[in-house]
Amino acid sequence: MAETASRQDPFPGFRFVLELNSVPVGGFSECSGLDLELEVEQYAEGGENRFVHRLPGRRKQTDIVLKRGLSGIELWKWCNEQKVGSIQPASIGLLIRAYDPAERAITLEIHDAFPIRWQGPQLDAGQSMVATETVTVAHQGLKVIG
Repeated sequence: MAETASRQDPFPGFRFVLELNSVPVGGFSECSGLDLELEVEQYAEGGENRFVHRLPGRRKQTDIVLKRGLSGIELWKWCNEQKVGSIQPASIGLLIRAYDPAERAITLEIHDAFPIRWQGPQLDAGQSMVATETVTVAHQGLKVIG
């Protein structure tokens, strides 16, 4: 009989906390844009007509969009402090927790991040929705730590 390794359940997509410069900012309801892509350079070699060489190029990443219920002004302050010519990049840690608090978590380190957009809540007296804020963050790359 073949032995199987211990089973590891995947991490849930709804248990994550954001840290800004190692200070917990709080939980968010949505996080998107955790992408990393490698561009492909094509090189047509003279005399080689059977194929085009495909070589790895630059890495690129998309902006990260964070949404949460409006509960304070710390994200607004961070966005408002960024002035043209005096942008202060921050280190962001995105901690993804397992179902069981005793189990390990995965951390995404987001390097040299700075806010490029803050969007306040849409207010409508005829609706009973939670007031949310959205922050879009540009960055220089991310690293997954298990």
